[in-house]
Amino acid sequence: NPLNPPDDSSLDLENWHCSVGHFQNGKITCTVPQLLDYDQDSLQYNVDVALNGQQFTGCPVIFRYYDVRISQITPKLGFSEGGTNIKVKGQGFYDSAGKKFKFQTEYGERQVPATWDRKEKSFSCIAPPITWLFGGKTPTNEMMQKVVEEGANMMLTLNGQQWMFACNFKYHDPAFERMSYCLDFGEDLPEEDREKAWLGEEPTPHPPTDPAELQKWEEDMEKKIKDEDEEFATLARRSGTKFFIWGSHFLKTG
Repeated sequence: NPLNPPDDSSLDLENWHCSVGHFQNGKITCTVPQLLDYDQDSLQYNVDVALNGQQFTGCPVIFRYYDVRISQITPKLGFSEGGTNIKVKGQGFYDSAGKKFKFQTEYGERQVPATWDRKEKSFSCIAPPITWLFGGKTPTNEMMQKVVEEGANMMLTLNGQQWMFACNFKYHDPAFERMSYCLDFGEDLPEEDREKAWLGEEPTPHPPTDPAELQKWEEDMEKKIKDEDEEFATLARRSGTKFFIWGSHFLKTG
């Protein structure tokens, strides 16, 4: 029944929810009754035991229902080697001894500890390496690629039994190649249009198809990259100067 002062009418028999218990190996187990109508602000209940169906011990313990809604998870992707610090925010969160996260694929799963932030009322965890999600087996390249493409289902529990879906976590490994200044970027555009172009998608270069033109294009690109690398390594620029970061497997994230 709800946790209220002893003289409250909620302690009357009609305010109790009864569930059949089963005794085995010195323990009594039961299924928690479903509450069709309860107060969101009063989710803690007394739980007591009656061995004869009439007389309770009078020494109840506290049981807490929870109604959790996840609203924000950042980030939702990280390196395959693991180590990404993931923060989860939502409504109805509270600190629980049974709190855990689980990363699940069709090949296996891995549970990781959840950390409670009392100030923000949020949870956080560290993403495991992708190789931990194959049930202890050594994954093939095909298995690894499938998990990279499909991601891992990230789950949360507060009682160690019932899991709720949090998000689909993606493993992604961008590769850094080089950096270069962009001093003449959009110099022929008005300032507002230049800023929009800067925040827009980077155009993909399309090399010529003619073999002779392709060779010259490749030579020009090689010289351009060499000059940019030398400039970036030797010339200092004032604060606020924009520069490009070049690489592969980059993603646009929000």
